[in-house]
Amino acid sequence: MLDELFDDLDAELSAEPEGDLPPEARLPDEVTDYWAPILIRRLARRRRRMEDARTVADAEKARIDDWLKEQAHRYRTDELEQALAGFHAARLVDDPDAKTLRFPAGDLISRAGQAEWDFDESFLEWAERERPELLRRKVEIDRVAAKKAVTVALGVAFDEAGEVVPGVTVTPGATSFTVKCAVELGGF
Repeated sequence: MLDELFDDLDAELSAEPEGDLPPEARLPDEVTDYWAPILIRRLARRRRRMEDARTVADAEKARIDDWLKEQAHRYRTDELEQALAGFHAARLVDDPDAKTLRFPAGDLISRAGQAEWDFDESFLEWAERERPELLRRKVEIDRVAAKKAVTVALGVAFDEAGEVVPGVTVTPGATSFTVKCAVELGGF
């Protein structure tokens, strides 16, 4: 109920026009102590409306997904594909060159899959002893250790001797600003 009162008050004070006005036209020239609470309430209202729109969209997506599942079950193709694959496999036994069978309604195509290789620890041990050229080593920067080992001043990294460390650039992080509406904080 209090939300509705604040919405009504906000509507009275800010009178946000509907229509094709760009967002810039709806803001005051300067945000002041007077305008900040009004804009925060306006922001909260827009966030609530967007959340309502997401809820409606999610419900519609779920409804469409359910319909699509029904259609997928109704028009399932796995039985037909399995029957045609069995037919083609039997034909390949009789004629190994029959990799493609052409019919007026379409083609049946078979392709040999690639062998799947699986290597375990015993191969690593063997290759280290017998064939090290079959192994490759990955070298990467230990970023945590590197950050601890250098000192940064004005975006430049220095080692403990005061020498510039090449290849390191440090850019300070940007300050971020966030608006927490009273409704999100549990107020109102």
